Order: sequence, then C-alpha cells, then structure tokens
Amino acid sequence: MRRAAAVALGIAGLGWPGLAGAVASYESEKVAVDLGGSVRTTFGALRYYESPLFGEGNEVDGLSQSQLRLTLTGRFGPAFRYEVHGVQDLSFGGGGAGALGGMGFSAPPGAAPSRLRALDLSWEQAAEDDVSATLSADRLNVRISLPRLDIVVGRQAVNFSKAYFWNPLDVFLPFDPRAFDREYKPGVDAARASLAFAPTAGLDVVYALGRTLELDVLAQEVRAGEGAWDATWYGSALLGRIYATAGPFDLAVQGGKVYGGAQVGGGFAGEVLTVGVRGEIAYLFADEEAEGAEPVTVIGPDGDVYDVTLVPDHLDVVAGLDRRFGEEVYVALEYAYNGAGDPDPVAAGLRLMAGEVQNLSRHLLGALVQWSPIPVVDLKLAGMFSLSDGSVLLTPTVGYSISDEADFTAGAMIALGKRPEEGLLYPRPASEFGTYPHAFFGQVRFYF
Repeated sequence: MRRAAAVALGIAGLGWPGLAGAVASYESEKVAVDLGGSVRTTFGALRYYESPLFGEGNEVDGLSQSQLRLTLTGRFGPAFRYEVHGVQDLSFGGGGAGALGGMGFSAPPGAAPSRLRALDLSWEQAAEDDVSATLSADRLNVRISLPRLDIVVGRQAVNFSKAYFWNPLDVFLPFDPRAFDREYKPGVDAARASLAFAPTAGLDVVYALGRTLELDVLAQEVRAGEGAWDATWYGSALLGRIYATAGPFDLAVQGGKVYGGAQVGGGFAGEVLTVGVRGEIAYLFADEEAEGAEPVTVIGPDGDVYDVTLVPDHLDVVAGLDRRFGEEVYVALEYAYNGAGDPDPVAAGLRLMAGEVQNLSRHLLGALVQWSPIPVVDLKLAGMFSLSDGSVLLTPTVGYSISDEADFTAGAMIALGKRPEEGLLYPRPASEFGTYPHAFFGQVRFYF
C-alpha cells in the first residue's frame, strides 16, 4: 500500500493544475529571484534468477522513490548570484535499491557517504528496512561574476567530460553509465574559479573537499568519518583544466590531485564529415603511502584470501562516434578501456563498492539509438557490452511528453550473460552483466 501511495503521489501531481502557478519570479535592476522545482516518482521491479545472492525463494522485489525538489536562484546586483536546491526524498522498499541504483533511482541523500562531499547537509527523518525519508541540500552555492572571472563557492555541479557512457575526465560524481535520468548532476562541496582567456578558451581550477571512504566488507557498506564535517587531503581534489577551441574541435587538458592520488588527462570533441568524434584519456597515479590507501583483506568465494588495493595506478580511455540522421534519429557508439577493472571479480567488485570504478570489466562497448517518430515521443535503446566476458545489458526506454510541465518514461534493463557459479563460500561471478537481475522501471516528472 505504501509503495502504491508513493507512485500515486507523482501521478496525482500531473493532474493538479494549481502547481503550475507555483513559480515565483521577481526581477529588478538590483535584485532577481526565481523559485521553481519538480516532483518526480520513480518505481521499479526486479525479476530475480535462482541464486543465493537474492535469498531463498525470492523471485520479485520492488522499489519506489518520490522526490520533491525546490530550486531557488537569483542575484544581487550584476555580479553576485546564488543557487539553492532542497530535496525531500521518500523511498519505499529497500531490496532492489542496489541493482536499480544507477538507472533513475538515487541513494536517499545522506544515506551513504559520497566522494567529494565533506559536509553532511541532510536530515534523516526515517530509516527503516523498507522506508526512508531524507531532507537534503543538493546545491548550495554563491557566485561572483567579474568581466573575465567567475568564482563559485559551495555545493555545485561540476562536469569536465563530454562522453556519454563513461567519463574518465569527470572525477566529480559522474553519472552511472546505466542512468536514464541525467537532468540533475549531484553537487560536490567545492570552490571553483573560471578564467576566460578568450570567448573559446580559458582555465578552470576546482578545489573539492572530500572524505576518505572506508569499505566494511562484512557489512557490505561504505563508511566515512562521523559528524557534520569530515574532510581529508586523501579524499579531496585540486584540479586544473585548460580548454580551447581549434577549428572544429574542442580540446582540453587537465591534471592535479584527485581522490586517492594524482591524475593527468586530456580530451577532444568535434566533427569530421558530419560524424561527431570524441575521446578522453586519463591516468591515475595512486598515493599508496597515504592513510586510507591500505589494501583490504577479504576471503574469496572459494576460500582464498585476497589483499585488494582499492585505488590502484590505472589508465582510462574512452573513444566515441555519433551521428544524427535528420531530426528523428541519433546514433552513438563508445569504447572504454577501464584500467581499474580486473579479470578477478573479487578485486573489481570491491573497487565498484568503493566508487573507484563503475564497471567490473576492463574492455567495454556502449551503444545508443534514439528515435523520435513524433515530437512528443522518444524511443531509446541503450546497450553496454562487456568485451571481456561477453555479457550484455540492454536498456530500452520510451519517453512521452504529457505536457510542457510533465513527462513520463518507462523501460527495462535486460541482463544477458553467464550467471554466477557455485563457490565454496558464496557464488562466484562468471560475467559482469550476467550477475544482474532483469529490471523494469517507470518515472513520472512534473515541473513547476
């Protein structure tokens, strides 16, 4: 009943015309204020295969999540601006949260520590096995805009990548490759200075405060320091990026301190003969001597003892192509070399839990086909293919624009590949995507 109530809340909002008048705006020469927001409900179901991973006789599980986001933006005079996003989250059903986590569901704000978030800006109102409610700040920043310099301080969204599935240059809470809802990128606690050399060239410097995350293998969870404020040098980032446009290409190079070490990298994006091309490369030099860099000792599925380095030296590479055919069809293809992935699923799985990687496989291929037969309907088929073990994850979705203020999306996640094999202590993964159950999901969004 509670899951149904959460879904009904989002659907009922679509028929409540009074919300459309909730936008409040005021602007004068000295002051501007804009209040808006959205209500969205995401609901999903998992179809399990027979495995001890999901419990005895557990065939189906479900989850629903409703979020109210209020946004307040404005300025004082020509140079001072501010941005505040408050999010009220209400989730029901916890069993499927992990498997559905990257698609459109998000972990309840504040429920688990995140990289590059040193401040705990959340209030946990309820935390039961199947019910959670949290109020949090997803954005909270101020900006000073000078003729060639912008300075932003506070929780803000930062994105240095132009790839779709995998983002080697984006160290600031990148989207999960499976995500269908990419409207709001999570904010990080940072100070950012952007200096423009020219209209198409400049320098970005970001200092983001983060925590050192610890992996509790027995409890299957990630932990950080206690308290409302917790920042360490190991968990923080200080990154510089230079960008410029040369002919049809956007170019960028970046380097500096990131979570667990130092990174250098670069990327390009442009067009050749009507085909979009892009690429990114990054190398991480892990800080193996720092506190928090100690290997984690675990016992594998066959009883073997492993010492796993959660943040190793590694290379990440992404290369992609895309092309639009008329106004209706868009096709994209990406290859990724995931240097922190590992043929050993135990090591790769622990790095996935700790947030160092988003996939277990070392070689991956992503594809996206999008077709809009009419302006209000959007059909997509996304696929991720593990070239390392042959498994496949297919995600078909359909989007429908109900009105200017309302959208609906529905889809599925079809996992194909070898299922886990029997181990001495627990099942041993035989392929990456073959470990996933099948999933079905929907989302309604209303803006005001």
